[in-house]
Amino acid sequence: MQLFTDSSDICKKSEKTKKYENGSYIKATELETKGEYEQALKLHEEILVNRYKSTDITALADSLNSIACLYMMKNDFFKADQCFRKALKYRSLENDLIGFCTVHINLSKMYFLQSLYTNASEYLTHAKWSLDIALVHLSEESQPELYKIWKIKYIILQAQMLRFSSETESECYRKVLSELTAFYETIKENSQSEIQKQRMTAENNIAVILALMGEKEKSEKLMTKCLSEKETVYNITTNPKNTPCTITRNNLRAIKENRLQDLIFEY
Repeated sequence: MQLFTDSSDICKKSEKTKKYENGSYIKATELETKGEYEQALKLHEEILVNRYKSTDITALADSLNSIACLYMMKNDFFKADQCFRKALKYRSLENDLIGFCTVHINLSKMYFLQSLYTNASEYLTHAKWSLDIALVHLSEESQPELYKIWKIKYIILQAQMLRFSSETESECYRKVLSELTAFYETIKENSQSEIQKQRMTAENNIAVILALMGEKEKSEKLMTKCLSEKETVYNITTNPKNTPCTITRNNLRAIKENRLQDLIFEY
């Protein structure tokens, strides 16, 4: 009977597990980019099973957050919420402030999507609540870029809330457009991958606001530019199911056909 396990064997098993997880994670991310959510979800759930057996709470929280995001993209908001809540629990145990804030940002996105899906304004209130929590815990001085990107989501919430508001829309939309444009100007020359995605999201949302304000020609031109960029970045030739491209493509069609009620903000 072997009473003790060689420490080198444990290290080898650990390294093998990490390599498997890293490879599976990369593959799952690629599937998600293609819009293959079911396959990506299956891989992330396999990784989660392994991580439950380990003591790496941060990795466990990462898996739960990834799974929650996939459920959110599938419009399964109940399961998404359950996984986000579990991820928050583990983030709190580790005192992982950025991770904690990121989960709240994702919760905010989930509520935002629910408002689009159900046409119910109360979800926007929940979205704002989640953003409040994230921004309260995040220092603008220590994380200026992250703070700026998350703060801009407030502007998108304001724009979406206008659809449930009795206020004079044109004046409110002008204010939102001004803030969105100012943000866009600060990032439009940045070529970093994550910032590039934020820029394209901003372009989509500015184009939506312009359309809602009656600036059809400007809106169509900017949305066309945004779609062209997205198709290049997300390689639409090999990834035809890509959701970010689909949103922008549908928005462009809605602008051309004057179906303003079908325009969608990105968040």
